[in-house]
Amino acid sequence: MYVVKKIAYNSGGYPNSPTMKIKLVLLCVIFSKITLCQTIADVKKQLDEKDFSQFKQSVEKLKSDHCAPAEGITTREILKGYNEVVTSVVIFIPTPNGKYEGNCEDYQVNLVTKDNLIIKYSLYAKHHNDNYKKFELLKSYSNDTEVKAFQELYEKAFYRKLSMKELFDISITYGEHCGFAGISPEGRDILNKYVTTGNRNKLFYWLTSPSFERKLYAYEGFKALESKGYKLNQKESAIVNYLKNFKGTVRICNGCLYSNAEFSGMIDQLDGKGFGTVLKD
Repeated sequence: MYVVKKIAYNSGGYPNSPTMKIKLVLLCVIFSKITLCQTIADVKKQLDEKDFSQFKQSVEKLKSDHCAPAEGITTREILKGYNEVVTSVVIFIPTPNGKYEGNCEDYQVNLVTKDNLIIKYSLYAKHHNDNYKKFELLKSYSNDTEVKAFQELYEKAFYRKLSMKELFDISITYGEHCGFAGISPEGRDILNKYVTTGNRNKLFYWLTSPSFERKLYAYEGFKALESKGYKLNQKESAIVNYLKNFKGTVRICNGCLYSNAEFSGMIDQLDGKGFGTVLKD
């Protein structure tokens, strides 16, 4: 607990001496830094506990009326019992001028969970500079034994090795003719090439990717090949049929609209040929 002694004020409402004024400013600066350290320390402490439920509750309590709300927690089930989680954390840091003046500090946490156990995480500070964000790694952790077991299970389920660098890829969007200019995402252009050339190996690599957007593109690609007479082999068929079981959201765009949609719902749309230029051709 921090106790601030009473300060004598003159009739104008200011401390009676320049020295006391300086002390008051310094005290505000120190208190502001203590508040920041305690808040960041609390996030780190929760991460170190490796308990995802407790961490989630702690993050959800970090709200401020002075800052734009955080983007929330995004969870994707990469493998049965294993989730990829991305969450933003926004913290208001008051200045010595008053509790209504200050800065909003922006952070992001990427983590992998096995049931409720956090087996890998990275904590970043996000620095906003004009048109881009710079991520500064503040803290990271990896339970190598659990991560290795996760990778081995992934290889058995999807017939290929998984690099942990494939996780947390937020650069991909599923869609077509997006933005004011109506330009399709890069993934759409690559998909068209894969389908045109019948590149089943590349499509299968996307189908077994931890990226839900790539999975969706690949699913559409295999559906297009099927419509042209290609018969899926046993491995392809097994993965394609399993996709509806995946839980989580996918980033989509259609025209000027950018949003998140349930992955299984997008699979239903593709089955109905309601989305995707490849299937419409």
